[in-house]
Amino acid sequence: MNPCPACASQRCHTAQEWKNHPLAGHGYVQGHGWTHPEAERLHNEEAQRTANASHAARPATPEVKHHVA
Repeated sequence: MNPCPACASQRCHTAQEWKNHPLAGHGYVQGHGWTHPEAERLHNEEAQRTANASHAARPATPEVKHHVA
């Protein structure tokens, strides 16, 4: 599959780009599964990017040291 310019640059699609997108109207349908072979893969990639961005944005947990008296 040849990605559209928005997919290739990983940016939001314009209305015109989405109108002509090869996956427009595809997705997951309850009881039927994915409606396009690439839809599941792209969904999983997006979920992974979101998870990575969320993880990177979290502040580091400070180390807690216990002192023994």
